[in-house]
Amino acid sequence: MSRTVTVNFPGTARQHTIPTGLHVDGEWIDLGDTFDVVDPATGEPFASVSDATNAHTRAALDAAHAAQAAWADVAPRVRGDLMHGIHQLLSERAEAFIDLMVLEAGKPRSEAAGEMALTLDFVKWLAEQAAHVHGSFARGSRGNFRIIATMQPVGPSLLVSPWNFPVLVPGRKAVAALAAGCTA
Repeated sequence: MSRTVTVNFPGTARQHTIPTGLHVDGEWIDLGDTFDVVDPATGEPFASVSDATNAHTRAALDAAHAAQAAWADVAPRVRGDLMHGIHQLLSERAEAFIDLMVLEAGKPRSEAAGEMALTLDFVKWLAEQAAHVHGSFARGSRGNFRIIATMQPVGPSLLVSPWNFPVLVPGRKAVAALAAGCTA
């Protein structure tokens, strides 16, 4: 298990314990190289986290590739149920995510709370859609042929995200990929 750091949210009694390593292939790995995460309001670091390299990115993609066939075989209903579980976990930890967005990104609390609410809405919607991934069967426009479309996972996916929306964008990308049967 990786190191963790306990972060005190300024002006409150709230504390959040966060991992400081990388999660690759189902395990937390702890790196020697770190960088400080700075509170933009004070200019003071509040945590030091592992600094990933291109090799770590490749290891994560290799792990996703190795898991792709098994994940693609998971029934859509089961994937949807798992996405509902992600929604539940994010809901339970929403305050911690909001506090950390305020602290790390300098977002006003109302914007961080709005981002978290929108993230939860996307995750719930994707969870509901996961079980309904169907193909289609249609008559061709000239009537003399039929079009059959099937939906198949194409993963694995390497997701790159900007950090102006640190929960919404990565959450939306990762859950969409997973719900569709792609590893990420």
